[in-house]
Amino acid sequence: MVSYGVWQRVFGSDPEVAGKNILLNGQRFTVIGVAAKAFVGATVGSPTDVWLPLTMQPAAMPRMSRGVLHNRNAGWIEIFGRMKRSVRLAEARSELQIIAGRLAAAYPNSNEHRSVDVIPSFGMDPGDRAALGKFLGC
Repeated sequence: MVSYGVWQRVFGSDPEVAGKNILLNGQRFTVIGVAAKAFVGATVGSPTDVWLPLTMQPAAMPRMSRGVLHNRNAGWIEIFGRMKRSVRLAEARSELQIIAGRLAAAYPNSNEHRSVDVIPSFGMDPGDRAALGKFLGC
């Protein structure tokens, strides 16, 4: 997925960009879509140009340690999601805490002191929250 800006700068606003390739770190990736113009990423002050599947990390970020995706102590990944409208916050929190407990039992060395929580909008300012909402289809 490429940002609206990359779509304009690199692909000349080509409406047929899906399926075309982009070269990143010497690796060829296929464009599957373009983010909404207003969406610049989920990190305040640091716009994102390209989003890739996590499994592409070794090709996209070759300078990272080998095997970082298998390192249970790595903490560089952020997860954003959207709950179904029919799910209450307490239900989602409870379900995720059960999963976190199972992970702690299965992987005590890395997960024993970790937990999870569901935080609506996690304190984003309204503009960033609206931009992320557009990306997630809210």
